[in-house]
Amino acid sequence: MTWSRRLLWLAFAPVLFSFCFVYGFFFALTAPYLIVQCALPILVLILLSIWALPDERVAPTRLMQALFAGYLISLCLWPIYLAVSLPGLPWLSPQRLFGVPLGFCLLVSLSISRRFRRQIGAILSATPIVWKAFAIFTVMQFITLPFSGGIAASLNRVLIQQINWTTMFIFSAYLFSKPGRITRYTGLLCAAIVPAFVVGSLEYQNQALLWAEHVPSFLAVENIEQVIKSDFRTATGEYRAKAMFSTPLGFAEFIAILSPILFYYVHLGRKISTKIAAAAIVVMGYACIEYSGSRLGLVGMGWSFLLYVFMQAFIRWRRLRHDLIAPAIFYSYPAFFLAVLGASFTVSSVHNAVWGGGEHAASNQARMNQISMAIPSVLKNPIGYGAGESGPQMGYAPGQFVTIDNYLINLVLDYGVIGLAAYLTMFIAASSYAFRTAVFYGPNSRDLEAGFLIPLGVAVSAFIVIKVVFSQQDLDPLLFVATGMVVALVERVRRAQAIETAPAHTSTAVTSRPASRSAEVYARVIQRGSNDKPH
Repeated sequence: MTWSRRLLWLAFAPVLFSFCFVYGFFFALTAPYLIVQCALPILVLILLSIWALPDERVAPTRLMQALFAGYLISLCLWPIYLAVSLPGLPWLSPQRLFGVPLGFCLLVSLSISRRFRRQIGAILSATPIVWKAFAIFTVMQFITLPFSGGIAASLNRVLIQQINWTTMFIFSAYLFSKPGRITRYTGLLCAAIVPAFVVGSLEYQNQALLWAEHVPSFLAVENIEQVIKSDFRTATGEYRAKAMFSTPLGFAEFIAILSPILFYYVHLGRKISTKIAAAAIVVMGYACIEYSGSRLGLVGMGWSFLLYVFMQAFIRWRRLRHDLIAPAIFYSYPAFFLAVLGASFTVSSVHNAVWGGGEHAASNQARMNQISMAIPSVLKNPIGYGAGESGPQMGYAPGQFVTIDNYLINLVLDYGVIGLAAYLTMFIAASSYAFRTAVFYGPNSRDLEAGFLIPLGVAVSAFIVIKVVFSQQDLDPLLFVATGMVVALVERVRRAQAIETAPAHTSTAVTSRPASRSAEVYARVIQRGSNDKPH
C-alpha cells in the first residue's frame, strides 16, 4: 500500500467511525418509528454493491421468471389488505415477497450481464416513445420528492412503485420477447377470473366477505375493518361484492382489463375447447361485474368490445380485399357507435348502466367537484407535490377527505403536469404501436402470437378509460405488464419482418425498416450468446 493510500485510509477511518457511531445512536433512539429513514444508508450501500459486481456471461433469468409468476398469481388471487404487519416495517404481503426479490434480481442482472442489458435496450428501442415517456415519468417521481409534505412516506411509496411499475414493465418486456410466453400468461390471467367468480358469487349470496370474521390477528393490517366490512349502495341497499380485491370497483376493473383478451380467445382461439372455455369465462366476468354493481366494469367491457370489433374488422378488410363482412362492419361502425351513444342517453336501462341514475348522482357530482378543486393546486405548483400528496392538496377541510375518484387528478397533483403528460403518452403510444404493428405487420407475420397485439392494445386503452373515474392503484402492475407485452411483441414482429424482407447481400434494406436498429442489435446479441444457458 502506498503512502498516499495509507494517508487516505487514516483520514477516512475516523469519519467512517463517527458516522457509524452517530447512525447507531440515532437508530437506537428512533427505532422502530423511523426505521425506513434509517434504512436509506443501507439501501445506498446495497445499490453500490450491485453496481460494483463483476461482469458475468449470464443473468439469473429463470429465478426471475419464477418470481414474476408468483407475483402475478398473488396479485390476482391474494387480497392486498391481508399481510403480515410488524411495527415500523412495511407490510409483508405475497406481492412484496415476490416483487422485492424480483426487483433485486433485475438490478443484479442489469449490472452483471452486458448481454442482458443489450437485449433490454434492443427490445425497448422498437418503441422509443414508450420507453422515453416511461423514463420521464419515473424521473418525475423522484424530482417531486422535495416538494412533499411527508418526504419519508412519499419516498417509501416511490420505492414500492419501482417494484410494482418499473420492475414489472422492464422484466415483462424481456420475458415476453420469447415466443409462447404471452399465450401462457394471458391464459393464466384469464383463468384467474374463475376463482374470482366463485368467491364473488358466494360473497354476494352471503352479503359479506367469506373471511370477514376469520382474519387472523397477524394478518390484520391497519384500517382492515374499513376494507372487510360489507359494502352496500346507499341509495338502493344493494350489496356490492369485491371478492379478493379491496373494493367492488377494483373487482370490476380486473374483469374489464382482461375482457379484450377473452374476446380474442373466443374469436381466434385455435381450438374449439379454448373458444368454449373463453366464452364461459366471459359470462362469468359479466356476472362478476353485476355482483360488484360497478358502472366502470360495464363501461370498460363495452369499450373493449367496440374497439376490438372495429380493429379486427379493419385488419380483416386489409387482408381480404374482396371480403364483404369486414367493410360492412367498418362503414357501419360510425352509425353503430352513434346508436350506442344515443341509447346511453335515451334508454333508461342503458343510461343507468353507463352514466348512472339517481342513485349515482352524488358520485358523479363528487367527481366534478374534485376536478374544480384540483385546478387551483395544480396552478399553484405545476411541478407536483410528491407521491401520495394529492389528497392533502385537494383543499378539503380536515377530516373531510376520503378518496380521489379521478386517477388523472392523482397523477397531476403528485407528479405535476409533466408527469401526467408522460404517463398518458406512454400508454397512448403503447396502444398506437400495438394497433399500427397489427395493421401493417401482423397479417403477414409468422409469429403465432402477433394476434395478441389488438387485445393488448385494447386492454391498455380500456385501463386509461377506467382511470378517469377510478384512482385505486392495486391493479396498476397489470397495466405495466400489458405494456411490456406490447413492447416485446412489437419488437418481435417488426424484427422478424425486417429480417424477412432484407436482401441477403446488403444491410441497407434492413436499416430502412422501423425496427431495424433493434433488429440488428438483438440479432447480434442472440448470436453472440446463443450458447449461453441462464442459471
